[in-house]
Amino acid sequence: MLLLPLTLLLGHAHGFGLSVGAARASSPRRVASLVAGLFSEEWMSRLGTQTNSKSKWVKPQPASSLGAGSVLLTEPGSFDHYFLESIVLLIEHDENLGSRGVLLNHETPWLVDEMSPGSFSGTFEANPLFLGGDAGKDTMLMIHGEPELPGARPIGRGCYVGGVASAVRAVEEGALPPDRFKFFFKTVEWLPNQLQMQVDAGLFKCVELSPAWLFGQNGQRSMWGEVRDKMPYDPETEGSKA
Repeated sequence: MLLLPLTLLLGHAHGFGLSVGAARASSPRRVASLVAGLFSEEWMSRLGTQTNSKSKWVKPQPASSLGAGSVLLTEPGSFDHYFLESIVLLIEHDENLGSRGVLLNHETPWLVDEMSPGSFSGTFEANPLFLGGDAGKDTMLMIHGEPELPGARPIGRGCYVGGVASAVRAVEEGALPPDRFKFFFKTVEWLPNQLQMQVDAGLFKCVELSPAWLFGQNGQRSMWGEVRDKMPYDPETEGSKA
């Protein structure tokens, strides 16, 4: 079993961080307290409105839409390493600083609690851990689609990172199921302008994914083929068939 001294990242990559131990200390287990149908905090009643659908869909996007929050689908035969048959959620994109993302469909054999025992009071003990990439030292990110979660910071296009202590409270009170939060170990990175060149060269296709796929807890390599099979015809990238 692999146990690592993980750092749990909560916001922008260039200047934030909270140890898993600190997250545990700031969020003691609470007993669910519902009074007249209300949670202990008003914001909990507003959670889940954008992520409660199990529908799985994909929409092609133009290459010009590349930015934080974009989803990138590798083209067949483009890569022979981490990016082989991969789907990437871009969490940072800056022409001068470079880009950073996580692989959505590289589920590991480990659970979150196995990587950092006791850090979440058992709240996310059954959540699988995803291999986000090969960059970053012993770091774990929690990504979700909950704009109302206190402490969460927007990535872009409906995706958020962090708000761990609030997430623990929300799950413990039953405001959200634990599978609305997705955990990644490490990331993938690009040098300035490198990713844009790869997209322009046709190595990646920009797409929009449904929340059920973005934050879903099942993410094997086969997900790449499933997404491609649901991809509608895109005249911008495939050309006219007339």
